Amino acid sequence: MKTVNVIELEHRYAHPPAAVWKALTTPELHALWWAAGDVRPIVGHKFELDMGRWDKQPCDVLAVEPEGLLR
Repeated sequence: MKTVNVIELEHRYAHPPAAVWKALTTPELHALWWAAGDVRPIVGHKFELDMGRWDKQPCDVLAVEPEGLLR
């Protein structure tokens, strides 16, 4: 049986939603604060986050609500 890893984070930032959304969905910005990867706000998009010494984490975009939800 395949083990599914999940990264789940809910946090409220004291920044405008547009700025947070841009940091979450722009690969170059995402790499500056969390992990490098070809993240895109498109349901069905598959990519990997480079977690450094913890290896690469495969990811699937399951849901998108611009400036509100990236699952």
